[in-house]
Amino acid sequence: MKKLLSVLLLISSLTSFGQEQILNGISFNGPNGFTKAGDLHWNNHNENVMVQSVKGAFTDLKDAELSCKKGSRGSTFVDFVNMEISGTTYGFCLQKGQNTLALASTWVYRDGYTYLITVSAEPDSYERCFYILGYMITRVTAF
Repeated sequence: MKKLLSVLLLISSLTSFGQEQILNGISFNGPNGFTKAGDLHWNNHNENVMVQSVKGAFTDLKDAELSCKKGSRGSTFVDFVNMEISGTTYGFCLQKGQNTLALASTWVYRDGYTYLITVSAEPDSYERCFYILGYMITRVTAF
C-alpha cells in the first residue's frame, strides 16, 4: 500500500508541475529555460509567456493595430509591425511596460480558435520578444 501511495504521489507531482499544457488539442509549453508559472503562463526571470484563446477568427490587422496604439494602463505603444511568416501575415504589437519591460503580442488563428500570445523581456529587448513569439507561433501552428 505504501508503494502504491508513493507511486501516486510521484505521478501527481509530475503532472501538476509539468511544463506542458493542452488547450483545444494544442500542446503548449514555454521555450527552454522557462518554467510553468500558472495557467498558460511560463516564466524565466523577467521573461514571461502568456496564452489566451478565443473561439472564432480574429484576423483584422487594422483593429489589432488600433488596439495596440491605445496601450493599456500598464503599457505604452512603441510600434506595430506586420510580418509574413510561412505565407501568413501576423501583426506584432510592441509596447513598453510601466516596469520598463519590453512587451510584444500577436494573434494566431487555428482550427476555429484565435490565440493571443503575449511575451515580456528585458527592457528594450524586442529581438528577444520576437524569438519567443516565433517559438510560440510554431507551437500553435505545428503541434
